Amino acid sequence: MYYYLTRALFFGILRRMLKPKDFFNDSALASVLFEGSEHVWDGLKNIESYISGHLKANVSEIKRAGTVVAETTVLDNGATVHEGAYIIGERVEVGAESVIEPGACIKEPAIIGPRSQVRHGAYIRGNVLIGPDCVLGHASELKNSALLGGSKAGHFA
Repeated sequence: MYYYLTRALFFGILRRMLKPKDFFNDSALASVLFEGSEHVWDGLKNIESYISGHLKANVSEIKRAGTVVAETTVLDNGATVHEGAYIIGERVEVGAESVIEPGACIKEPAIIGPRSQVRHGAYIRGNVLIGPDCVLGHASELKNSALLGGSKAGHFA
């Protein structure tokens, strides 16, 4: 009996504590993703629709030769996509002054915010939103995820 009361109390407290407003400031991205969300995990349901409505794909020019980027390219917005990066699909946006290192793999749809870094060996598996000034470290993997501005997911994250 004590176990069940303790468990019920713990999960009751946990549910009250895990509100989006308790974790995120008033950033524009967080307010859109978590609008109407009761719990922090509810924002994950909004990633795909956010990407669909905001994606401005800009990688088709460097993909002429196929999935693997053939030569290091600086996009019009100052972003650098290094030779040997993999971009699978057309619906990928690389933000201004961002860097995609060799060996990184990005599957559509994905938005990579300005001044962010996707390090070598990182794997973006689709429905990923990376905010401004973020780092996705070496050998890290994301799927159906959002890194809000300034987030750092170190190597092997």
